[in-house]
Amino acid sequence: QLIIMTHNYEFFILIRDWFNEICRLKRGMKHSDLTKWRIYLVDRKTQTESNVREIPLELIVFRSEYHYLFSILREYVANSITDYAVIYNLPNIARRFMEIFGGIMIPSYMGLHQKMKILFQDETERDRVWKFLNYYSHGGSAARALIFQDASECASVVEACLDAVKRRDAEHFKALLEVYSDGNNLTRGLREF
Repeated sequence: QLIIMTHNYEFFILIRDWFNEICRLKRGMKHSDLTKWRIYLVDRKTQTESNVREIPLELIVFRSEYHYLFSILREYVANSITDYAVIYNLPNIARRFMEIFGGIMIPSYMGLHQKMKILFQDETERDRVWKFLNYYSHGGSAARALIFQDASECASVVEACLDAVKRRDAEHFKALLEVYSDGNNLTRGLREF
């Protein structure tokens, strides 16, 4: 029996990648061999109390917050999700994703609003996306907090954001799709596991 404990995130990533590779190779292994592997997370509740639980799949499947956010947006568009528990969070998710993408692809000190002018050439589309990303992701007034976004508007804006990423760098977008596909396959494998 081998037990590895670490506080080092880089070491965790190495161990996680080994675990993911085992899951990818599981077709050649007996199921009983796979059930011997587990990864746990220690959640600190208070100064003196902790909780040990199985690690969330998101920490196993995704290499970064950026990949995770892309997967949520892609899943939303690919499956026409109408669940308001998902839709309610989309403005924040889309904004954070676009902030990270803008930071990677347009590494200047300008804010997201200025980067939108580079990412969205069409002014109408840019304004529509900016309203969604800015207005619905900030609870600036009580009236805003009481409004649910229109599901069709959400889908349209999320698609526009993903299209902007694809237009800006098609190879980058293709790589994100591969991560999304690998993540879905790995998630299915881990759930069976």
